[in-house]
Amino acid sequence: MDRLLVRLLRGQDLGALVFPAGGLSTEQRIDALVTYPITALGCTPSYALFLAEQAAKRGIDLAKQTKIRLTWHTGEPGASIPATKAKIEAAFGAKSYDCLGLTEIAAWGFDCDARSGLAHVHEDHCFPEVLDERDQPVRPGETGELVFTSLYRKAMPLLRYRTRDVVRLADRACPCGRTLLALDGGVLGRIDDMKKIRGIIVYPRRIEELVRPHDGVDEFQIVLRRHEGLDDILVRIDPSPGLNPGERAALCAKLDDALRVGLGIRVTVEATEPGSLPRWDHKARRVRDERTEVPF
Repeated sequence: MDRLLVRLLRGQDLGALVFPAGGLSTEQRIDALVTYPITALGCTPSYALFLAEQAAKRGIDLAKQTKIRLTWHTGEPGASIPATKAKIEAAFGAKSYDCLGLTEIAAWGFDCDARSGLAHVHEDHCFPEVLDERDQPVRPGETGELVFTSLYRKAMPLLRYRTRDVVRLADRACPCGRTLLALDGGVLGRIDDMKKIRGIIVYPRRIEELVRPHDGVDEFQIVLRRHEGLDDILVRIDPSPGLNPGERAALCAKLDDALRVGLGIRVTVEATEPGSLPRWDHKARRVRDERTEVPF
């Protein structure tokens, strides 16, 4: 069963009225948020930002004109990236939470009210392991691949299922007092998403961590290409409509410096016309690999 459906059913079990919006357009969803006393919103982080952007175009301030108290997000690592989480919380005037999960395992983790940057694992639902490249357990503070064994699924039990998610085993306790296994920063990336550019390993999440803190970026796209015989990263940004050409150029220069320092390689940054980059109502597909031959 899809994990979003599971969460809806559990919401009903708690006595919460569930407002299904899967068949609605973005405009209808905004109208529903404004019209009805909806207090919680669940969607991908990208779609939450898109909802806010579209509402603003209609002169609607979701933080002031809705009753949203909290938002929870899945499908992407955005809600565990501080800058992305901050943008969502500012747009909705609500607390934002990362709900981590896999279709094969269901919801397996969450962040808590302590806001410590740690994701707790539901160890009563699944047994977690974090393994290195030699399939050995990593030590606290080290990164590895997240591996799960399901503890309650009867129709499709999984034994040591390799998720392909890269995580860091926490080396600190959460102030909330929970003793569940914790992951620092949630899901840091996917092994499938790992790219090698001029000898440097790059994850799309790291680029988002460096781009999102900058005001004036409504959306962005990552293009991997061959440029003058070398692998190159092109980051296209969709600037806020209110920025003039000079401000857009200054924003690109700031991002160029931030990405160069944060990634350890030089990156090309260019601004598109406002609103020209695609938006998504499900998982975002921000990465385009235009190289015909790649290292791996």
